[in-house]
Amino acid sequence: MDQLKQLRMRQHRQTMLKMVSEIHQGKLNITQAANKFSVTRHTVKTWLVKVEDKAFEHPVSKKLVPSTSKILQFGRTDKDAAAQVDELMAKVSSLEEELDAAKFKAIY
Repeated sequence: MDQLKQLRMRQHRQTMLKMVSEIHQGKLNITQAANKFSVTRHTVKTWLVKVEDKAFEHPVSKKLVPSTSKILQFGRTDKDAAAQVDELMAKVSSLEEELDAAKFKAIY
């Protein structure tokens, strides 16, 4: 009887890990995953947090978790976001200048 219980738990875990994997790959969103795997949205969110937390505990697995996690985005302050926007705008303008120079060289 214990073996049957462990087998069911293992199957559930594998299914939930597959669900999280499909979400991270961009194939499904939370609502679609809940419908496909016949679970609640709360269960989907719980497993997402569980897998992401476990990945952050192991340095090798950090690259498996998307760097733009919604959980991390909510922790930013307005000053941090404004500074990042300024930095990215400066980078974009410098890249545009390099592109113009490269186009000019390619033409002549």
